[in-house]
Amino acid sequence: AQGHDVLLHLPMEPSGGADPGPGAPKSSMEASELFAALGDNLARFEGYSGVNNHMGSKLTRDDQAMKRILAFLDNRGLYFLDSLTTGESKARIAEDAVRRQLALAERIAAETGYVIAIAHPRADTLAVIGPWLTSAPARGFRLETLTGMRAERAGAYAQNAAPARLR
Repeated sequence: AQGHDVLLHLPMEPSGGADPGPGAPKSSMEASELFAALGDNLARFEGYSGVNNHMGSKLTRDDQAMKRILAFLDNRGLYFLDSLTTGESKARIAEDAVRRQLALAERIAAETGYVIAIAHPRADTLAVIGPWLTSAPARGFRLETLTGMRAERAGAYAQNAAPARLR
């Protein structure tokens, strides 16, 4: 209602023995099973603009499965944002680590023109990210939703793809 992007946090097959939860797409699934699992997950609620992975360190490394997943989502006008998580992480994020990651995000944005940062709502992260978000525009950064960024990039692509005009 406030214009924020909502992502479906999709359980996906991890490396190792961790259980991502019921209905998780797996690399061992045939295409029809994979599509059925995706459809069941997407039908659980509405209002999301994209999907990101809960766990998924095994499935996201499977080229064929990911091609199928991305095509499935694209056909529904949805995007996929890889959380780049691993089941092996045991470290609790500290405020200094959060600040280092945000500094890295700023460097990447300065070099490439954009960056997507993902954070979990832990107390140490929230303590750092609030002030960072409010001060980002003063440092020359524009905050955007993923949907807004996609629309902007699609517009830039369409403009660059237009035929050149001769004078």
